[in-house]
Amino acid sequence: MAKEAPNTMVFDGEGFGLEYVEEPKGRSWRYGQLWVYLALREGETLKPFELPNKLNDLPEKLYRALFWDRETEVLFTMRNSLMEKLSLVGTYILIGVLLFFMFLIYSSV
Repeated sequence: MAKEAPNTMVFDGEGFGLEYVEEPKGRSWRYGQLWVYLALREGETLKPFELPNKLNDLPEKLYRALFWDRETEVLFTMRNSLMEKLSLVGTYILIGVLLFFMFLIYSSV
């Protein structure tokens, strides 16, 4: 059985991390190239993480709502696979080679 791609950012008492959830619930968030759901682990259960709309909510909930994109940015940059990095470098090299050939053609005319 193939390993499923993580689709949910799970917050718990110890921090946060990406996990695969079979049927994620709640609103999805676009972050970079991924769509993720926010979930809060309470014991063994996962419930959708709702953004607070009042200032009398728990401070942890307000902090996560305001800064979750900065917290998860580090996690997403660490998750880039080697093939994604090689693909990006290969694209830059290909563009450089094409520009070089365009320069040679232009200078020979």
